Amino acid sequence: MKINRLTTVTIAFLMICIALPVLNMSAEAQESAETKQQQVVQGQDDSSGTPEHLFVVTYFHNNKRCKSCKLIESMSHDVITKDFANMLANGGMEWRTVNVSQKENKIYVDKYELYAQAVVLSEYVNGEETRWKNLDKVWTLLRKPDDFYAYVKGEVQTFIYGE
Repeated sequence: MKINRLTTVTIAFLMICIALPVLNMSAEAQESAETKQQQVVQGQDDSSGTPEHLFVVTYFHNNKRCKSCKLIESMSHDVITKDFANMLANGGMEWRTVNVSQKENKIYVDKYELYAQAVVLSEYVNGEETRWKNLDKVWTLLRKPDDFYAYVKGEVQTFIYGE
């Protein structure tokens, strides 16, 4: 049986029409899971209000998230949840993820001098940000997990304790 060009195009079109909703549902499910993860890991019960002194570790990303971008987020998240678990639990630290592709978050690009996905440390006193630091070496240490871990942990410790 000979298949003509019109039949091939029609089949391809139908396959795309079927695949797009499935891919869209997958992306929405991933976003929903990321939002839930962010809410759980923040380490502060909404009923307790804003603490007087708070350290925030924020991973800034955009809509296009490559494997390296996701790895930076994952590795940074691991450092924070493992080495600063007590601070997360007592509300002295929060982990956040922010999509700078969203209109309301574009202000952070200039504020924190973001040129790519980034991990930024912030200190808040009585709800006001008093200082911040962009951990700009996360990209250069990405393929060296031990060095990456030590860098993020060391920078957070120095930022918090001044060591």
